[in-house]
Amino acid sequence: MSRFNRLGLVLVTASLGSVGVHAETFTETGNVGPQGTQAGTTISNQARAEFAINGNPVAELSNIEAFDVDERIQVDVTVQQASVLVEGGQTNRIQPFLITNLGNGQEAFNLSVLPNIGGDDFDPIFSASNLVYRASGSACAPSDITASQEFDTGTDQLNLASGGTILICVPADIPFEVNDGDEGLLDLVAASSTPGASAAGVGGVLTGQGDGGVDAVVVQNQAQDGDRGVYVVSAVDVTVVKSIFQINDGFQTTAPGGGATFIPGAVVTYQIDVTVDGRGNAQNLAVIDDIRNDGEQVLYVANSVVVNGIGSTDAADIDLVTVSDVVIGGVDYKRIFVDFGTTSGDPVVNHQIRFQVEIQ
Repeated sequence: MSRFNRLGLVLVTASLGSVGVHAETFTETGNVGPQGTQAGTTISNQARAEFAINGNPVAELSNIEAFDVDERIQVDVTVQQASVLVEGGQTNRIQPFLITNLGNGQEAFNLSVLPNIGGDDFDPIFSASNLVYRASGSACAPSDITASQEFDTGTDQLNLASGGTILICVPADIPFEVNDGDEGLLDLVAASSTPGASAAGVGGVLTGQGDGGVDAVVVQNQAQDGDRGVYVVSAVDVTVVKSIFQINDGFQTTAPGGGATFIPGAVVTYQIDVTVDGRGNAQNLAVIDDIRNDGEQVLYVANSVVVNGIGSTDAADIDLVTVSDVVIGGVDYKRIFVDFGTTSGDPVVNHQIRFQVEIQ
């Protein structure tokens, strides 16, 4: 969904190159389902009149009226992370963007990166010679910055079926001269490569340019959409590590690998280690863990949360812990919420959270 909402926007593209010469075509890696009747589909209908003559039933058929469904050109670009924490001098810091073909036909798109849009504290440096990357999984990771995942915004295209999605990872470098709290903005834009689309306004009709030769209708200005990634400079670093501290299977209680087994009825103690390090503050720091609690796999053990060696209740009271019931995707979960508040990393702060579940 486009969120170009700052005044004084200056767009500087990282090079789209010449449309028409493309080194490689990338297809969808997921699909959210058809977005309406497929373009080019023929819809026909016929009426009839029924009556009687001298008691004999008669049916009179009309002509068949048919039309072909036109193509709707529509794309959605949505950044997948509210902000990316960075430090001065870091390289290849990734912004993840999900691109979805919301049209009802196969459509090709060009990508462009806009790293110098103004209205921020610093300009991210779009790196790797106009290359972005396609994610190899459901999220962008540093391991996705490989030759096999390269997408050249100057020559390559996306070609997505109706409802097709692809996750694009945009890496940028962070200048050395930045301060705590500074923000840098970077936009990714996907634009239809259908001839005439880039000059069309909302409702523009591109005669014969849809699937199967039907007309194509542009429902977004210039047949494009974009979204904005935000880099936030932080002088504080927060790391979270989750592990299994202990297993009690009713016969013995040990650390993982120490003899106790993960059988139904066994109680598993999880441990979450949180480290805050750096000169800045982690504002409103909270640790959240959603534990499936529908009796199918595990059940949360009530009032089992221990924070830094101090037991807590599940209720929303004076301690740091609140445990509540939530439903995610139609499944019951227990949400463990530990509120540490604003936390400085100078000196280094370490927190330890433990809680228990019972295997069903």
